[in-house]
Amino acid sequence: MVTTSAFPVAGRAPDTLAGVDSLEAQLDGGPAVFVPVATDGTWIFPVALPFDGSVDGLHVISLQATDGVGNVSTTTHFPFSI
Repeated sequence: MVTTSAFPVAGRAPDTLAGVDSLEAQLDGGPAVFVPVATDGTWIFPVALPFDGSVDGLHVISLQATDGVGNVSTTTHFPFSI
């Protein structure tokens, strides 16, 4: 994908037993933010980084889900480059 503005990262966090209760995302190890999860497990995390050359290079989005009974997933990391 090529873009010059903020872009969404979307996915699906299915849990057929207890359902996904919450999803947290971090960009480059920054503060965790709550990402709303729809009943079908789909989610969208907007990524807003400046496209002025100041943040060119590798970045990582980290995601961790918690299900309806409190089980916490391992953290999944998605690297990308600007």
